[in-house]
Amino acid sequence: VLIAVENLYGYGVAGTLHEGLPLTATTRKGALRARLSQELLSAHAAGRARCVAGRATDFFGPGVVVSALGERFWPALLSGKTVDWAGNPDARHSFAFLPDLAAAYAALAETPSAWGKAWHMPALPPVTLREICDMASPHGAAPTRIRQTPSWLLRAVGLFQPAAGELVEMRYMFDNPFVIDHSAFDEKIGAGRQGWDKALTETVACWNRRMQKAA
Repeated sequence: VLIAVENLYGYGVAGTLHEGLPLTATTRKGALRARLSQELLSAHAAGRARCVAGRATDFFGPGVVVSALGERFWPALLSGKTVDWAGNPDARHSFAFLPDLAAAYAALAETPSAWGKAWHMPALPPVTLREICDMASPHGAAPTRIRQTPSWLLRAVGLFQPAAGELVEMRYMFDNPFVIDHSAFDEKIGAGRQGWDKALTETVACWNRRMQKAA
């Protein structure tokens, strides 16, 4: 069986996302994701392959570098520097802890009755970026200031760092509440989650080790 690790770009909307939403994204990346997902599930329906799609929100954790909560976030937060954020730091957002996701995808692979559909993968309770900064304080994060990065600056930086420019069309996900509804997965498969405290403990410890080696 092909377990497709997908994202939520294909919907093209913010808010509370559930599997019943149409894949009607008009962004370049979103439209491509929608088409690939539709082709995948059509192949399963036609009997050409055994497939299942697991759609996950933004994830973080030990070893995760390229992420909204990655190399541009943790070093600044743990050093007490200004955190640059391409979005609204007070908008609720769903984040997933990578070890939780790995377990959930393994469980999806081992549940044949779930194949042939798209599932929203489990995530931690939705929070704002400001709340993450506050929750990380007991784990060694220093007080910090959050600075919203304007889209024009991302476009300018994107001329030299393409990854920064790619954030512009997906910014709606971070400017607005972006919450994943994974209740269907929980009812069908019920993979467990470690919680924000453990996720932050392991992630901060990893970044502290990484920063000490780089010093």
